[in-house]
Amino acid sequence: MSILKRGAFGDSGRRITLEERLYGNELSYIVITDGTNVRALAPTRDYKARYDGDKGPKTGGMGSYSPAELNEEEDSEIRRRIVEPTLRGLKKDGIDYSGALYFGLMKTSVGFKVIEYNVRLGDPETQTQLFRMRSDLVPYLHSAANGNLAHLPEIKWDRRKGVSVVVVSPGYPDNTQTIRFAYDFGELGSIPHLGVFYGGLKEVGTGFEGRGRMLTLSILGYNFTDANIILYRGFLSRLDFGEWRGDIGLRPSLVERGRI
Repeated sequence: MSILKRGAFGDSGRRITLEERLYGNELSYIVITDGTNVRALAPTRDYKARYDGDKGPKTGGMGSYSPAELNEEEDSEIRRRIVEPTLRGLKKDGIDYSGALYFGLMKTSVGFKVIEYNVRLGDPETQTQLFRMRSDLVPYLHSAANGNLAHLPEIKWDRRKGVSVVVVSPGYPDNTQTIRFAYDFGELGSIPHLGVFYGGLKEVGTGFEGRGRMLTLSILGYNFTDANIILYRGFLSRLDFGEWRGDIGLRPSLVERGRI
């Protein structure tokens, strides 16, 4: 093709990158590592699109659920084909890395593929993960920083399912508005099994001012159906401010009810 010849687009056209379009379900796979050893956090799925059904612009994250659908064979595949080669590559490049390492994956018909790396925990995955974590996170971080993570066992998790929904201000993310409102957050904070994580929110006078991703509500349930119903009907329905997606954790809930 003549248009791809060198110089066809001037200097900017000398090199062209073609990206593969991937089809499948996303998965956030986050590990704590000392550079050699890893301890994986619970697999989690987050929702980046603004509106129900994964429609609309991409956001920083509208919610998440955990554990995501991942069996032992798939977990071993991710560690063998993705995590371990990544750590070897870092060492080969002379990078002495320890801490949280985030793998944004896509589960395709031919296996898992890496969409992105991050050197941090995920948001809003972490809200759900830490709410389910029964081990103390601090020793894992301390051991990772000191290069002796191998002596710690795998992280223990609550058997219950976790679902988190992000409450945003109107117009987020393209035309984000700042809103002011009054609300008694003490009521939410006193409810068992409900976590309230604050984000773009601050106190102003006797009320609050919020912008963007204002807060995240997380819930634990013995199954996704219960968690989904309790979070939406029991708590989000009480809010008289903000907007949110209405389908976070809905798919595994429908699977449990035999509707998929």
